[in-house]
Amino acid sequence: MADHFKTTYYVLDPKGVVHRIRTETIGDLRALDSFRRHCLVHGYTAKGEAEVADALEKKIHEQIFPGGTIKHEVQNAFLDANGTVVDHDSPKVFFEAVGYVGTLRNRCKARHRKMLKDELQPDGSFAFVDPAPYHVELPGLSSAPTH
Repeated sequence: MADHFKTTYYVLDPKGVVHRIRTETIGDLRALDSFRRHCLVHGYTAKGEAEVADALEKKIHEQIFPGGTIKHEVQNAFLDANGTVVDHDSPKVFFEAVGYVGTLRNRCKARHRKMLKDELQPDGSFAFVDPAPYHVELPGLSSAPTH
């Protein structure tokens, strides 16, 4: 197994919990990339390890909210984070924890496809459409160990 597939993805859920997900294979990366593309549909925000490291280095939270309370350093990458971080050993474990499996995963993919289709104008250009009608509610975090 190649080391260049071993990385960490960070995902902020709508409740403010940051999920830290380890990847080991190209399949793991593809699964998380697919999840990331559907962010407007399910409301989760995903960032790669490099994006988070850059935000931590710049200390964005501390620049926007000088002297503000910071519960966890990851809040520099996700301003809406509540300070709770949950670790997942793989994307599969994360998807099961938040309910992005089976029918709901397929519904996210279908709604994302429909949203892209609706954005396409007759002249071939794209127009912004409100993502609210395409939203798919994921059940959210089940009981998982937190930091």
